[in-house]
Amino acid sequence: MSKISVITTTHNAGIFLKECIDSIYSQTYTDYEHIIVDDGSTDESLKFLNITPYKKVRIISPGKVGRAKALNIGLSESVGEYIAILDADDI
Repeated sequence: MSKISVITTTHNAGIFLKECIDSIYSQTYTDYEHIIVDDGSTDESLKFLNITPYKKVRIISPGKVGRAKALNIGLSESVGEYIAILDADDI
């Protein structure tokens, strides 16, 4: 079980996803899981996520449910003792 669950929701933020994920991977702390909930993106977000080589990323794609519900889905799937929320366009 990971100590920290990082939850990222994304909707058409494909241009930011690599940098967002890289910012997590560049941290020195490694006891985490990264859950990315794709909220019905129509850009290349899901395509990028499905071929991502990052091993700690777990992708959930429930369709267009809205940010609040997407966050709740991420929370329900998380196993970490602590929760961190990182928006897709943040680094």
